[in-house]
Amino acid sequence: MATIFDNYAVPLKVRGEDFVVSVFDIATQIDYERIRAYTYRENAVVVICFSVCDWESFNSVPLLWMPEVRRYTKKTRSIILVGTKTDQRQGNASEVSKEEGQRLAKKIGADCYLECSARKQEGLEEIFQHIVFAGLKFKKSKNFAKFLFNRFRRSHIMHLQNKTRG
Repeated sequence: MATIFDNYAVPLKVRGEDFVVSVFDIATQIDYERIRAYTYRENAVVVICFSVCDWESFNSVPLLWMPEVRRYTKKTRSIILVGTKTDQRQGNASEVSKEEGQRLAKKIGADCYLECSARKQEGLEEIFQHIVFAGLKFKKSKNFAKFLFNRFRRSHIMHLQNKTRG
Protein backbone atom coordinates (compact mmCIF):
# COMPACT_ATOMS: atom_id res chain seq x y z
CA MET A 1 0.00 0.00 0.00
CA ALA A 2 1.23 3.48 -0.86
CA THR A 3 2.16 5.89 1.89
CA ILE A 4 0.94 8.95 0.01
CA PHE A 5 2.57 8.70 -3.39
CA ASP A 6 5.10 6.14 -4.61
CA ASN A 7 6.51 5.97 -8.13
CA TYR A 8 8.17 2.86 -9.53
CA ALA A 9 9.92 2.41 -12.88
CA VAL A 10 9.39 -1.10 -14.21
CA PRO A 11 11.65 -2.08 -17.11
CA LEU A 12 10.38 -4.95 -19.25
CA LYS A 13 10.67 -6.51 -22.66
CA VAL A 14 7.52 -7.05 -24.72
CA ARG A 15 7.73 -8.74 -28.12
CA GLY A 16 11.46 -8.11 -28.22
CA GLU A 17 11.26 -4.38 -27.46
CA ASP A 18 12.37 -2.72 -24.23
CA PHE A 19 9.91 -0.53 -22.34
CA VAL A 20 9.80 1.29 -19.04
CA VAL A 21 6.42 1.57 -17.34
CA SER A 22 6.04 4.18 -14.61
CA VAL A 23 3.70 3.01 -11.88
CA PHE A 24 2.11 5.56 -9.57
CA ASP A 25 0.85 4.03 -6.35
CA ILE A 26 -1.26 6.57 -4.51
CA ALA A 27 -2.89 6.47 -1.10
CA THR A 28 -6.59 5.68 -1.18
CA GLN A 29 -7.70 8.09 1.53
CA ILE A 30 -10.19 10.70 0.32
CA ASP A 31 -7.72 13.47 1.25
CA TYR A 32 -5.52 12.47 -1.70
CA GLU A 33 -8.13 12.65 -4.46
CA ARG A 34 -6.46 15.73 -6.00
CA ILE A 35 -3.15 13.88 -6.34
CA ARG A 36 -4.94 10.90 -7.89
CA ALA A 37 -6.80 13.25 -10.26
CA TYR A 38 -3.52 14.53 -11.61
CA THR A 39 -2.21 11.04 -12.30
CA TYR A 40 -5.45 9.96 -13.98
CA ARG A 41 -5.13 12.84 -16.45
CA GLU A 42 -1.44 12.23 -17.09
CA ASN A 43 -1.54 8.52 -17.90
CA ALA A 44 -2.72 6.49 -20.85
CA VAL A 45 -3.67 3.48 -18.73
CA VAL A 46 -5.47 3.31 -15.39
CA VAL A 47 -5.05 0.11 -13.37
CA ILE A 48 -7.62 -0.42 -10.64
CA CYS A 49 -6.78 -3.09 -8.08
CA PHE A 50 -8.82 -4.81 -5.41
CA SER A 51 -8.14 -7.70 -3.05
CA VAL A 52 -9.89 -10.96 -3.99
CA CYS A 53 -10.15 -11.64 -0.24
CA ASP A 54 -11.97 -8.40 0.59
CA TRP A 55 -15.51 -7.72 -0.62
CA GLU A 56 -15.32 -4.11 0.57
CA SER A 57 -12.28 -3.62 -1.67
CA PHE A 58 -14.14 -5.24 -4.59
CA ASN A 59 -17.30 -3.17 -4.03
CA SER A 60 -15.30 0.06 -3.90
CA VAL A 61 -14.39 -0.34 -7.59
CA PRO A 62 -17.84 0.57 -9.03
CA LEU A 63 -18.89 2.73 -6.07
CA LEU A 64 -15.76 4.82 -5.53
CA TRP A 65 -12.92 4.27 -8.00
CA MET A 66 -14.76 4.21 -11.32
CA PRO A 67 -16.77 7.39 -10.55
CA GLU A 68 -13.51 9.09 -9.57
CA VAL A 69 -11.70 7.91 -12.71
CA ARG A 70 -14.59 9.06 -14.91
CA ARG A 71 -14.64 12.43 -13.18
CA TYR A 72 -11.03 13.12 -14.11
CA THR A 73 -10.47 11.34 -17.43
CA LYS A 74 -12.00 11.02 -20.82
CA LYS A 75 -13.25 7.63 -21.94
CA THR A 76 -10.15 7.24 -24.11
CA ARG A 77 -8.11 5.89 -21.19
CA SER A 78 -7.65 2.16 -21.01
CA ILE A 79 -8.75 0.61 -17.73
CA ILE A 80 -7.33 -2.66 -16.48
CA LEU A 81 -9.02 -4.29 -13.48
CA VAL A 82 -6.74 -6.42 -11.31
CA GLY A 83 -7.65 -8.81 -8.52
CA THR A 84 -4.74 -9.06 -6.08
CA LYS A 85 -3.70 -11.43 -3.29
CA THR A 86 -4.74 -14.58 -5.15
CA ASP A 87 -2.27 -16.53 -3.01
CA GLN A 88 -4.59 -15.94 -0.04
CA ARG A 89 -7.63 -17.58 -1.64
CA GLN A 90 -8.95 -20.47 0.43
CA GLY A 91 -11.78 -21.42 -1.95
CA ASN A 92 -14.67 -20.22 0.21
CA ALA A 93 -17.69 -18.03 -0.49
CA SER A 94 -16.28 -15.03 1.34
CA GLU A 95 -13.80 -14.46 -1.51
CA VAL A 96 -14.23 -12.82 -4.90
CA SER A 97 -14.09 -15.43 -7.66
CA LYS A 98 -12.37 -14.93 -10.99
CA GLU A 99 -15.78 -14.99 -12.69
CA GLU A 100 -17.05 -12.18 -10.41
CA GLY A 101 -13.97 -10.14 -11.29
CA GLN A 102 -14.58 -10.72 -15.00
CA ARG A 103 -18.23 -9.64 -14.65
CA LEU A 104 -17.19 -6.46 -12.84
CA ALA A 105 -14.60 -5.68 -15.53
CA LYS A 106 -17.31 -5.96 -18.18
CA LYS A 107 -19.72 -3.85 -16.11
CA ILE A 108 -17.23 -0.98 -15.66
CA GLY A 109 -15.96 -1.14 -19.25
CA ALA A 110 -12.44 -2.30 -18.40
CA ASP A 111 -10.26 -3.55 -21.23
CA CYS A 112 -9.59 -6.73 -19.29
CA TYR A 113 -9.57 -8.45 -15.91
CA LEU A 114 -6.38 -10.02 -14.60
CA GLU A 115 -5.33 -11.57 -11.30
CA CYS A 116 -2.02 -11.70 -9.50
CA SER A 117 -0.12 -12.54 -6.38
CA ALA A 118 2.72 -10.13 -5.65
CA ARG A 119 3.91 -12.41 -2.86
CA LYS A 120 4.30 -15.38 -5.22
CA GLN A 121 5.19 -13.19 -8.22
CA GLU A 122 2.34 -14.74 -10.23
CA GLY A 123 0.51 -12.85 -12.98
CA LEU A 124 2.65 -9.72 -12.73
CA GLU A 125 4.35 -10.06 -16.11
CA GLU A 126 0.99 -10.52 -17.84
CA ILE A 127 -0.37 -7.39 -16.16
CA PHE A 128 2.58 -5.28 -17.28
CA GLN A 129 2.35 -6.67 -20.82
CA HIS A 130 -1.31 -5.62 -20.92
CA ILE A 131 -0.34 -2.17 -19.66
CA VAL A 132 2.21 -1.81 -22.47
CA PHE A 133 -0.23 -3.00 -25.15
CA ALA A 134 -2.96 -0.68 -23.85
CA GLY A 135 -0.48 2.22 -23.77
CA LEU A 136 0.64 1.53 -27.32
CA LYS A 137 -2.98 1.33 -28.45
CA PHE A 138 -3.59 4.72 -26.87
CA LYS A 139 -0.41 6.06 -28.49
CA LYS A 140 -1.67 5.04 -31.93
CA SER A 141 -5.10 6.59 -31.40
CA LYS A 142 -5.98 9.97 -32.84
CA ASN A 143 -5.97 11.42 -29.32
CA PHE A 144 -2.27 10.75 -28.84
CA ALA A 145 -1.01 13.87 -30.65
CA LYS A 146 -3.06 16.12 -28.37
CA PHE A 147 -2.10 14.05 -25.33
CA LEU A 148 1.60 14.20 -26.23
CA PHE A 149 1.51 17.96 -26.91
CA ASN A 150 -0.16 18.66 -23.57
CA ARG A 151 2.33 16.48 -21.72
CA PHE A 152 5.41 18.12 -23.22
CA ARG A 153 3.91 21.57 -22.89
CA ARG A 154 3.80 20.93 -19.14
CA SER A 155 7.39 19.59 -19.27
CA HIS A 156 6.43 16.06 -18.32
CA ILE A 157 8.01 12.91 -19.67
CA MET A 158 6.09 10.04 -21.16
CA HIS A 159 5.17 7.42 -18.58
CA LEU A 160 5.29 4.72 -21.21
CA GLN A 161 8.56 5.10 -23.07
CA ASN A 162 10.02 2.80 -25.66
CA LYS A 163 13.72 2.70 -24.75
CA THR A 164 14.89 1.50 -28.16
CA ARG A 165 13.37 4.50 -29.93
CA GLY A 166 14.37 7.03 -27.28
